[in-house]
Amino acid sequence: MAEKKGDPQRGGRQQARKAESETAGAARQAAESAGRVASEEAERMARRLPPEFENVVRRSAGNYQELFGVSQEGLGRLMQSSTRMAQGLQEISWEMMHFTQQSMERGMRAAGDIMASRSIEDMVRVQQSYLRESMDLMMDESTKLMEMSSRMANEAVQPGMGRET
Repeated sequence: MAEKKGDPQRGGRQQARKAESETAGAARQAAESAGRVASEEAERMARRLPPEFENVVRRSAGNYQELFGVSQEGLGRLMQSSTRMAQGLQEISWEMMHFTQQSMERGMRAAGDIMASRSIEDMVRVQQSYLRESMDLMMDESTKLMEMSSRMANEAVQPGMGRET
């Protein structure tokens, strides 16, 4: 549909665009004015509060540094504790592996001695000796592992308590 010069719809659209443009301009001016007022008010408040604000910031920074130092110290202690715990577990694991290896060697030796026995009495004597020796060594090893575990736990806890060994 072609528009004519005297078309009433065309005039209405022009008026709408003009009103839209005026409204946008007024909104822009209001926003600029509000921004200036807010900025001026913020500056006025900033001039009035610097000593108090500065004190609050200074105290906050000090608290933050103290908190960071405490948490950093705690992290360091946790790392020391974890390292000591890992070292202790490594020692205990090595001791258990060593004991297992020795037990297997004793068992193989006892099996060889039993095979070499010439009588039932010799075989029973070898078994009794092996059993007695194994029980004694098991008790000794259990005591040793408990002592190692206790020492490891004590050493691992000391950094958390603020003590160094």
